[in-house]
Amino acid sequence: LSVDEPVALIFGGEKEGVTEELLEECDERVFIPMYGFVESLNISVAAAISLNELTTRMRQSDIDWRLDEDEADELRRQWIRTSVRHLEAIERRFFEG
Repeated sequence: LSVDEPVALIFGGEKEGVTEELLEECDERVFIPMYGFVESLNISVAAAISLNELTTRMRQSDIDWRLDEDEADELRRQWIRTSVRHLEAIERRFFEG
């Protein structure tokens, strides 16, 4: 799997997998080899293995994949806006106090 272009990883559940429509839209399918008596991997394990492999390849490449400071700050702000409950009330108390 190339890291030279943007990549979207899609993981299907053990029983249902992903829909046929989604499979038809995929450019590639990747399988993680398993050894021993293992028949399947937990989805979080499969995601961790995949992300570890891709990030290792990116770090070893010449690709400029890091966010600049402004991009990182904006991403943090977006995460905070969607993750903190009652953000508006907290902001009001902060700026009023």
